[in-house]
Amino acid sequence: MILGQLSAIGLTLLPVQTASGQSLVRSQDYLRNLVELSDVLGRAHALDTTCNGTTRQAWRQHMQMMLDIEAPYQTRLRRAMVNEFNTGYQTAKTAQPVCDASAQGLYDELARSGQALAGALTRATIEPTPRP
Repeated sequence: MILGQLSAIGLTLLPVQTASGQSLVRSQDYLRNLVELSDVLGRAHALDTTCNGTTRQAWRQHMQMMLDIEAPYQTRLRRAMVNEFNTGYQTAKTAQPVCDASAQGLYDELARSGQALAGALTRATIEPTPRP
């Protein structure tokens, strides 16, 4: 579903400049993982505020840092990431309005998913595909 949303809004390949000035391309997988991680962060933020109070902003701050690095300008990518974060937040708030054992299980599942996505993004950054 997310991959289809990326294509629908025109996010296919985006050029990126490395520190050495080499132009690289962000793959469809990279973009999909960014948007999916945005959803995970939104869900984690919802569960964190449900279980630990609304003053908790750690996951929202992580999202802001990711936006600052990956999509610092008002682009389609940034809008997609923000929309996915907000959707993830609302979905988790609706599905898990109270903090109980199932909330902790979901939080653990989100942590595993987030780690996997962050790992994939890191690997793609360390071993980027050069632009032809």
